[in-house]
Amino acid sequence: DLIDVWFDSGAMPYAQWHWPFENQKMFKEQFPADFISEGIDQTRGWFYTMLSVATLLGKGNPYKNVISYSHVLDNKGQKMSKSKGNVVSPFAVMEKFGADAPRWYFYTVNEPGDYKLFSEKDVETKLKGFFGTLDNCVRFYELYGRDAEPFTHSSKAANLLDKWILSKFYGLVSGVSGNLDRYEPTLAARAIEKFVVEDLSNWWLRRSRKRKEALGLLRFILLELTKVIAPFTPFTAEDIHMRLHQGSKAGTESVHLHDWPSVNKKYIDNGLEEQTK
Repeated sequence: DLIDVWFDSGAMPYAQWHWPFENQKMFKEQFPADFISEGIDQTRGWFYTMLSVATLLGKGNPYKNVISYSHVLDNKGQKMSKSKGNVVSPFAVMEKFGADAPRWYFYTVNEPGDYKLFSEKDVETKLKGFFGTLDNCVRFYELYGRDAEPFTHSSKAANLLDKWILSKFYGLVSGVSGNLDRYEPTLAARAIEKFVVEDLSNWWLRRSRKRKEALGLLRFILLELTKVIAPFTPFTAEDIHMRLHQGSKAGTESVHLHDWPSVNKKYIDNGLEEQTK
């Protein structure tokens, strides 16, 4: 009555649709999976059982891509162990920094397959750096931009600085989209962080503080940016989305119900970006 319990993991692609007894069309649309993601220890676990069961059934490869991530170590590179007393509770970390900060730390610290020497100090650095900078941009709009003229997808930017930040933003959307399509979350996350900290905050906003017309564009970019960061930092994206829609009826639905932003190529100006280097 009992077989290897790992057979359940290998049978997952079929059992979840009750195939071959029903859902023939659904199974055909869903198999093989675009990607699967698990720890390196699943090389001889889930990754293997899915492949072996599919092979036995004559179905070929059950997945097109694998994202395999390595283990989390302590800040000295040692494996976490209760006996050593070096275990870090994820719940304690989330209680201290929130859920998105450690999530962002893992995205940006190194590639998924590399070992991660976990440090609360590094998580705190991300909280103060990326998240603090992003929140300051939102706060600036909340303080000064409530009566600003709205900027929309059909608006035209006249100021060179505005043209530049729009070009950088849509270049970011293009780059992040491409990296995610190639299953490169680290490159995508690092590009987002660079845009927020360097391009948006340190360069564009710092030089646009006194321009009233820039505030509507700030809100537009922040709202579009929430769609980009939503898969990475869902709670932060939702918070910003709701704050910027406060007092308005349109667009107050969850950011997670929006489509992924499209690249507006008319705003991309490589020549202008080259001149500003």
